[in-house]
Amino acid sequence: MPSKPKTPHLIDQQAAKRFKLVRKFLKLNQSETAEICGSSQAMISKIEKGVKEIPQQAIKMLFIKKNISADYLINGSVNMEFKKSGGSELVTNIRELQAEMEIMKSQLWMLMKERGLKAI
Repeated sequence: MPSKPKTPHLIDQQAAKRFKLVRKFLKLNQSETAEICGSSQAMISKIEKGVKEIPQQAIKMLFIKKNISADYLINGSVNMEFKKSGGSELVTNIRELQAEMEIMKSQLWMLMKERGLKAI
């Protein structure tokens, strides 16, 4: 029995526009953004053109290094910047956990929205 062709995953074009807006807000070129995100300039270009999704690692690194809200990148929340805090190792670890939690929260919200479910 032949397998079903996979439905292509739609890229959120608004998220791609927000990603580019963030880069411009930070006054970075694509290469500098790639360095922060742990990616390549070519990948940043594809993200901004809406050809590739924003990788979770890029979202996390923008949150940790530049205080850019993951919720803003994923869902378009009102606030682009997240609250800033100190620079100790403990604070850095907490910020990494905050970034991961914000990403998961935003992804859960998107799934609920796609399925027509309301938040409790």
